[in-house]
Amino acid sequence: MRRAPLVFVLCGCAAGEAFGFDDPQFKVDLEGGYAAFADTRRYHGVVGGLETAYQFDDAFGVRAGYALGEHRSKGLAFRVQQVSIGARYQLDVFHYVPWASASPTLYLPAGEGGPPDASLGYAVGFGFDALLSDAWSLGFATHLHQIFGVDRFPAYMTLGLRFGWRFTLGDPLAP
Repeated sequence: MRRAPLVFVLCGCAAGEAFGFDDPQFKVDLEGGYAAFADTRRYHGVVGGLETAYQFDDAFGVRAGYALGEHRSKGLAFRVQQVSIGARYQLDVFHYVPWASASPTLYLPAGEGGPPDASLGYAVGFGFDALLSDAWSLGFATHLHQIFGVDRFPAYMTLGLRFGWRFTLGDPLAP
């Protein structure tokens, strides 16, 4: 009897039609949420970004992203721009699409505090998207960043919500 709520939740999560595409697809996602940078102290802030991805099939793709974070801590304030390009893996066979990404990233800080000037690093991301229709999704993402020259991992972390749009890049001359 105690397992009944768990079975109900699992059946509810599995319900719904999967919207997987047979053709390659292009994705555009807006992200926004919380960001933190940590070196000898922790800086809290907000981040907003844009991610695009080209999915070759239901699983593999390439991604590019841009994000801007704003941070403040005890009189110090700085911005961090992130530019990245990398790989993405997703499991697009259910109504909920889990995904993971890995990408080298360029960090461009401005202001007092934050990462060293024009730093390189890499980011790994994890999240899921709930498909609202075959074109729209809503999801959650976290990105963990390792910045070269900063000893802590994750030196930079973002958590946030995603709102996405995707469409098929089929043959425009097909009947």
